[in-house]
Amino acid sequence: MLANASSAALVDVLVKSAAAILCGFASVKLNFINVANGDMKALGFYIGKIALPLLVFKTVVSANMGSVSWGLVLACNLPKIAGFLLAFLAGVIRKGEVGERITLGTLFGFFVVASNDFALGFPIINALYPPAASTVAGVCENLMPYLAINALIANSLFVPCVLILLQVGRSKTGNAQSAARAWRRVAKMLVNIFMSPIIFALLIGVLWGRFGPLENVNGEAQLPRTLNGILVLFTSPFTMLALFLTGTAVDKLTITVRVLLLVIGKVFLMATASFALSVVFVDVGNAQVNDKFHGFAYLYGSIATSSAPLVFSNEFARHLSPDIASAIILGIIMSGSSMFASSLIFAATPDDLKVVFGTVLNCLELSGVPCAVLCVFIFVGGRKWFSAPLVNTFVMYVLATIGYMAITIFLAAGDACEDIRNHAQEHANFFFGRHWASMVYAFCQNCCFGFIMLLQIQRLASPTVHWLGPVMVLLLSLATGFLFEPFGLAQLCSLPRRTSLAGAPWVSTVVLVFELVIVWPLRQRDEDCQRRFEPALLQVHHAETGPARQVSDGVEIVSGCPRTGLARPSVGVTLRCTSRFLWVSLTVRAALHCTLNFVAFASVSDTDGAFAQATVVSGLAEHLQLLVATLMLLFHDDFAAPIKRLIRRDDPLVVLPMSEAPPTVQELFVRAREDLLALRTSHKPLFRTYRDAIRASEVVSLLVTLDPSLSRADAVLEARLLCKFGFLKRLNGGKKLLYDADLVFVKISDDPNATFGVETLEEVSDVSCCMLGGGTVTMQRS
Repeated sequence: MLANASSAALVDVLVKSAAAILCGFASVKLNFINVANGDMKALGFYIGKIALPLLVFKTVVSANMGSVSWGLVLACNLPKIAGFLLAFLAGVIRKGEVGERITLGTLFGFFVVASNDFALGFPIINALYPPAASTVAGVCENLMPYLAINALIANSLFVPCVLILLQVGRSKTGNAQSAARAWRRVAKMLVNIFMSPIIFALLIGVLWGRFGPLENVNGEAQLPRTLNGILVLFTSPFTMLALFLTGTAVDKLTITVRVLLLVIGKVFLMATASFALSVVFVDVGNAQVNDKFHGFAYLYGSIATSSAPLVFSNEFARHLSPDIASAIILGIIMSGSSMFASSLIFAATPDDLKVVFGTVLNCLELSGVPCAVLCVFIFVGGRKWFSAPLVNTFVMYVLATIGYMAITIFLAAGDACEDIRNHAQEHANFFFGRHWASMVYAFCQNCCFGFIMLLQIQRLASPTVHWLGPVMVLLLSLATGFLFEPFGLAQLCSLPRRTSLAGAPWVSTVVLVFELVIVWPLRQRDEDCQRRFEPALLQVHHAETGPARQVSDGVEIVSGCPRTGLARPSVGVTLRCTSRFLWVSLTVRAALHCTLNFVAFASVSDTDGAFAQATVVSGLAEHLQLLVATLMLLFHDDFAAPIKRLIRRDDPLVVLPMSEAPPTVQELFVRAREDLLALRTSHKPLFRTYRDAIRASEVVSLLVTLDPSLSRADAVLEARLLCKFGFLKRLNGGKKLLYDADLVFVKISDDPNATFGVETLEEVSDVSCCMLGGGTVTMQRS
C-alpha cells in the first residue's frame, strides 16, 4: 500500500463523509427539515428497508465464505462482546430504578458495538485496502467480505439482544400489566427481527451464493450483469444518504465525561483490543498478509458509531439523547483523525516511525513548558486556595506531570538514552540494575498514577485529608520506579523490546485492577459519600479558614495572601468532575499499557503498522497530561474561583444602586466612615499600588467594635451588604474566594471640600477602592 495514494484516497473519503454529515446537520438547524414532523421517514425507510438489505445481499453473494479467515472475524467481534458486557455492567451497577439502569447499560453497550460499517466502513476500507488478488492460497485477502460479515453479526446478534434488553428495561419501570404487554411486544419484535429485510437479505444471499447463477469477473464472484446493475443503481446513494441522515439526527455537541468515556472506548480501546486479538488468532503463514489483517482489525475497531443508538435512545430514554448524539459526532471526528494517522503510519518504515514519534513527542513536551510556567504561577499566586483539601492533591498531580515533562525532555535532548542503553546491556537483571534516569522517569510516571488514585480515594472515601496519603504515593512510586521498567521508555530511547517478565506491565496492571475493581464499587457510594464528606469538609474548612482564629496569646490570625487576596475557599471543594475525568484518562492509559505489552509479548514486529499506531496513541495520551491539566485549570468550573481572580480579573458581584440600600446599611456606612479613614495606609497587591489602603481584617474588626453584638462572621455579612449597594465597590476577584481577607484597599479623595453622608446619594462618585472577601472594592463618597 502506497502511503501517498492511500492517504489521498482516505482524505477524499473523510472530506466527503464530513460534507454529507454537515449538510444534514445544517438542513435541520436552518429549518429546511423538521425531523419531528416526519420529514425524514421516507429517507429512513429507503436506507433501512431497501438500500441496506440490497447492499448486504450483494456483499454476501460476492463473498467466498469458505476462504475467509475466521480468526480475523473472531478478533473483530470478541472485543465487541466484551465491550458490550462491560458498558452494560457500568450502567447496571449505578443507583436508581432497575429499568432505568438496564436501559442505560444497554444503550452504552450498543454505542460501543454499533459501528457505522456500511456508510463509513466500506468507503474507508476500500480506500486503504482496495480489492486485490490473493497471494496466499485458500485465504481471502479482499477485506470487504470481512466488513460485511462483521456488520451482519452485529445486526443478527447485537441488535436483537439490545431490543430485548430495552423492552425489559421499559417493563421494569411500569406495572405488571404494562410488563405483560412489554413481553408480548418482545415476542412480536423477535418475530419482526428475524423477518427483517437485513436478515432476509442475508439468508437469500447465502442461498444465492450457494445455488444461484454467478459470473466470474476478475477472479471474483458477481451477480449476472443486469441484476448487478440494478443493485448498483439502488445501493449507490446509500453512503451519502446514510451520512446525511446521521447529520439530521444530531442536535448539538456537548462534551462530558460520559461522552469522552464512550468515544474513547469505541474508537481507541476497541481498536487496540481487536488488534491484540488479531495477533493471537490470525496467522496465515505470510508476514505481509498478517500485517494487513492486523491493520484491518485496528481500523475496524476504530470505525465511528452509527446513528442507531441515537434512534433507540430517542425511543427508550430521551434524556440520554444529547450525550449519545454528542458522542456520535465526537466519535466521527476522532475516528477520522485516527484513521488518517493510521494511513500514514501503516505505510511508514521503522526509521520513519521513529522520526514521527520523536517529532510528536517533542512538540508535546515543548508545548508543556509554557503550561508548566502558567501552572506554577497560578499555584504560587493562589497558594492559599490551592492548599485546601482535595485541591492540594490535584496540585501534586500537576507538579508530577511537570516533573514527567522535564525528565522526558532531558532524555530526548541529551545523551541519557545512550547511557540507558549501555547500562541495560551491562545490567540485565530481572528487577534491579536500573539507570538513574530510568528510575526518575518511572518515579514521575508512577506519581502521576498515584495522585489520581489518591484523589479518587479522598473524594469518595475519606472526609479528611492526611499527610500520609501523599507520602505513601511518593514512597510507592519510588519503590516501583526502582524495581520495574516504566512504560514508554523503550520507544523514547529505542531500547530493545523485552518479551520476558522483566518487561511486563506490573504497575499498569495494578493500576487498572485498582480502577476497575476498587473505584467502580466506590463510585456506587458516591451519593452517600457526598452526604458524609461535604459537611465534614465544610467543617474542616470552617475550622481552618474561618473568619479568624484565636491563638493562646489572643492575637488574631486571619486568612488571605497579601499579594493576591486568595485564601482557602469558604465552601468545600470536591473536584467531582475533575476527578471523574482523571479517572477516565488513567483507566484508558493503563488499559493501553497492558494491551500493548501483551502484544509485545506476542512478538509482533516493530514495523507492524497497527502496533505502531497503537503505540503512538498511547504515547500521546501519556504525554498530553500536562496540557490537559492546564486546560482544565484554566477553563473548568472546578477552578473558576481562583482563575477569575488571578487570570481574568473578573468581578462577578452585581452592585445595586445606593438609593436601594436599606436604612440600616446606610447608617452602618455613616458610623464606619470616619474610622475607616483613620486606618488608611499604602499597599501594593498584585502589581498595582494603592496609596490609601485598609486591611480587610481591620474592616471586619472595626464593624465588630462598632457593634459588639456582632460575631466576626456577621460582620463579614454586613461588609458584603456595603459592597452589594455600592458603598464598597469590588474591582476584581470573586465573592466566594474568601470572606475575611487580610487585605482591603481604600483610596480617599484629596478634595478637602468633600463631605460624606447618605443624604445626597445621587452625587456619589468613586473615590476609593478596597479589597474585601478576595476582591478589590471601592469606597464611595456622596
